[in-house]
Amino acid sequence: MILSCSNISKSFGDKDILKGVSFHLEEHEKAAIVGINGAGKSTF
Repeated sequence: MILSCSNISKSFGDKDILKGVSFHLEEHEKAAIVGINGAGKSTF
């Protein structure tokens, strides 16, 4: 495993943008984050 993230959370005021996000990447794997505007992609 080259990257592991667990229980990531982010909020702005009382609005949760990310809550309890966890993931891991193995060597040679690729990942993409997609979503509508304002979904929290850049924050993530």
